[in-house]
Amino acid sequence: MEPDTSDDALVRAVRSTWDTAHGTALIPARLQLLSVAARGAVLEVLVSDENAARFGFAAQVPVLDDGEDDGEPGSAEHWALWQVIVPFIEEIETDAVRRYTANAAGVRWVSAT
Repeated sequence: MEPDTSDDALVRAVRSTWDTAHGTALIPARLQLLSVAARGAVLEVLVSDENAARFGFAAQVPVLDDGEDDGEPGSAEHWALWQVIVPFIEEIETDAVRRYTANAAGVRWVSAT
């Protein structure tokens, strides 16, 4: 089996995982997903909070095991949850507005790859 490096699969996995978990204890309803985009070897996620503060998270695009079921280690969904969403939300929930300075575009990057 060829490894799946499809940026589309990763973008879809992040969006799908966000949609499933949004409004739960994992992703508070006050956070809104603005965009998910693959830019070369980096996947970027932008969200905003209830005060319109914008936060960005960047993660290295992995090589995925095409044979894994959704949610299993090696799948796009597993990566989206454990390498993007969980660490991103943890950072936002720990006073990111005060801990991270907004860049010229008004985005507070809580992770840089």
